[in-house]
Amino acid sequence: MGHHFHLVNPQEVSFDLAPGVFPVRYQGKDFPEFDLVHYALRWDDDHTWEVVDMLRSQGRKVMPVQRVPMGDMVTMARLFARNGVRTPRTWVFARADDVQIAIPEIKFPCLFRMREGGKGRKIFIAHHVGEMMQIAEMASRHGKTFLLQEIIEPLGEDVRAMVVGGKVVCAIHRQAPEGFIRPKEGDNPHVTSVQLTPVEEEFVINAAKAYYAPYAAVSFIRGADGNPVLLELARAPALDEMENATGTNIAQAIIHLCEDAVNNPQHG
Repeated sequence: MGHHFHLVNPQEVSFDLAPGVFPVRYQGKDFPEFDLVHYALRWDDDHTWEVVDMLRSQGRKVMPVQRVPMGDMVTMARLFARNGVRTPRTWVFARADDVQIAIPEIKFPCLFRMREGGKGRKIFIAHHVGEMMQIAEMASRHGKTFLLQEIIEPLGEDVRAMVVGGKVVCAIHRQAPEGFIRPKEGDNPHVTSVQLTPVEEEFVINAAKAYYAPYAAVSFIRGADGNPVLLELARAPALDEMENATGTNIAQAIIHLCEDAVNNPQHG
């Protein structure tokens, strides 16, 4: 397609704030004049955001346009709640002792997620109150907020849809390996292409929109009432599993989205 991509380590970017010079420096030189800068911002990565903000202030085109970090489970939960996206019953705590607030409502087993978790990492399952309090104590020692969630059945499976530019480009049903409560990011034993219902399609598009994600893999399960319940949104998903199961060239769809961002002033 004639495109060239260059991977930039933000840690190699510095600022020169003297008058009359381009302030963003990469490896000691002016930051290259790319058609589009697409950043991956982790939940605690202030420097990358400062680079992005400085580039945008200098008229460079940057995508996406909102500071919503990847892998921040608390921000994700808050945005979904604010926008009415249905998720499992969720609490956010900063102190272990406060977890007792949830005891009258929570059903076991239940799920703990660390704030900066991602791709199945830093997820813990509690089977009773004692185990729940132990995990809460461990989580609170990190000095960060954490999530407590109910576990929705069916276990060991989900539906994952790829949303690019506000459109569903493909969807799959995933079956997790034996012993896993949810499918892995890749290498699941049973993966098949599926067709979403209109309700499910609207649901996953709204979830991506709520998280300001120009593209994302949205994972959900079909609840007891037949309606979708969101499990996770991945802004940097593994594409192989979805592409192999559906025959869809997701990378090409993302490239087309980036082309549109270059040509459409609203993305600048």
